[in-house]
Parts: sequence; C-alpha cells; structure tokens
Amino acid sequence: MTGSVVGLIGFVLTSLTENIYIIYVTYGLIAGTSQSLIYTGVLVSVGYYFDKGRSIATGMVVNGCGVAMLALPPIMQQCVSSFGIHGTFRLIGAAFFQCAVFGALMRPNNVEMNRKMENKTKNTKELYDNQCVRLGKSVRNSLSTLGSVEFFLFCLSTFCWNVSFNISYLYFPKYFKTNGVSKLDVSYLISATGIGNICGRYLIGLAASDRKIDSRLLFFGQFSLIGIFTLFLPFLKSFTIQFVYMTAFGLYTGGVWILQTVILVELISLSNLASGFGIVMFCGGFGQLAVPLLAGNVLYQTESY
Repeated sequence: MTGSVVGLIGFVLTSLTENIYIIYVTYGLIAGTSQSLIYTGVLVSVGYYFDKGRSIATGMVVNGCGVAMLALPPIMQQCVSSFGIHGTFRLIGAAFFQCAVFGALMRPNNVEMNRKMENKTKNTKELYDNQCVRLGKSVRNSLSTLGSVEFFLFCLSTFCWNVSFNISYLYFPKYFKTNGVSKLDVSYLISATGIGNICGRYLIGLAASDRKIDSRLLFFGQFSLIGIFTLFLPFLKSFTIQFVYMTAFGLYTGGVWILQTVILVELISLSNLASGFGIVMFCGGFGQLAVPLLAGNVLYQTESY
C-alpha cells in the first residue's frame, strides 16, 4: 500500500517536468522504489500464505506481469499518441494507486493472527525479554544463513540476470527500429514477450511444484537457453522470426520470477524469506543501475546495437 502511494507521487511528479535530471529522481528513484515495495511485498506474502503449491501460486500471481507485457505496449503507444507522454505518466500513476486497494485486501493469515493474540495475553515484561532473546537468536541465525556460499552465488546470478535482462529490454526497441521495423511492429514484438511470459510462468509454476524436478536446474537451464538464442539475434532479419524469438525470450525469462521465491525457501528457509528476498532484490536493483552505464559505454565504443 505504501508502494502504491509512492508510485502515484513519482509518476505524477514525472508528468509535471521535462528536465531529465529531475526525472532521474521522480521516475528512477521515487517510482522505482514504489515498484520494489509492491513487488517484494506481494511475493513475500505469497511465500508465507502458500506452503503447498507455492510455485503454482507464485506463477498465478506473476502471470499478471505477463498479461501486462502482452497488452500494455500497444496500449501505451496509443496513450502517448492520444494524451501525450505527460498524460500517460498520470494514467500510469493512477494504475499504481490501485495497488493500495489490493494491498488492503491482503489480510494477515491465521498463523500470524493467532501469534498476535497469544502475544497480547502475555505479561508485557516477560514478552519484552523473550522478544529480545528471540530477536538476538533470529539475527544470528539469519546472518549465518544469509552468509552461505549458495546464497551469495544466487545473489550474484540475480545481479547478472538483471544486467542482461534489462539491457535487452532497454535496447530492443531501438535495435529493431534500426533494422527497419516500424514503431507499431516494435510494440507487437515487445507484446510477444508477454505471450511467452504467460505460458512460461504457468508451465514453470507447474514444473517447480513437482519435487522430482530440481528448481535450480530449471533456473540455470532457462538462462542458458535464452543466452544461446540471443547470440543469434543479429542474424534474425525476418519479422516473423523476430516475433518467435521475442516469444521465446518471454517464455524462458518469465519463469525466473517464480523460481526465485521457491529457491530462496530451499536455500535459507521460510523464516528468512523476507530478509533474503530483500537482499536478492537489492542485488537485482544494483544490476539494473549498472545497465545504462554498461550498455551506453558499449554502444558508444562500438556505435552498434
């Protein structure tokens, strides 16, 4: 709910300025923070609520992103044509504010409510002492768990993934335009990733729910496949083949968001999910921060997308 309010403020402020340095703050920092708050809050909540079928539940939640990726590029293009970029930012801010409604509906589950009721019945001093002891143990256990090599490698992979994924999304439109694809067709190509995302998130959710299938192997396998496909992108000149590639890109990248929660529970346990997920998202965000600097430098040196 906090993220929805912050998002509304960020996008409205962005719509009121044309100064790129101010937009760095309003769009990049304020609106970006709101997305982190909403995304992290939702996925952590799903991880707590669903013990059985956690991957399927997460898949259903993140499928909303796939639907948005399918539907929004042409809609946003039309909004910009009809209302201008400033009006479009206000519409996006209004859409973000709707998340407050859904956040209000995400009530604490029975386990959490029962714990709160038990705490209220205990003596205040005894409760305070016990909580201090539990907090100290919890912090030590969390630091020990989060400091494992496996967790570090997972954070590193998330950083690398966000660098490559966001470079792709940042430069896909320009890349296709330089290869003679029209603006409308570019929006269709971006929408194709939504088709793949919807299918991929649903299928990966089902696959990850099977205990015989290693979720970490799925995680690694998807990266490998899309990396190999992307190596051949400069040779794909036909619009039809480019559309197939973008669909595959969505298919093999969409399931990553589901597997993050599942793998984290396996690596650091459910009790450390919130703190662990926050650290992973921080690494991902740092990867996104590196995107413009890295990609811009490569583009400047090679003068080629």
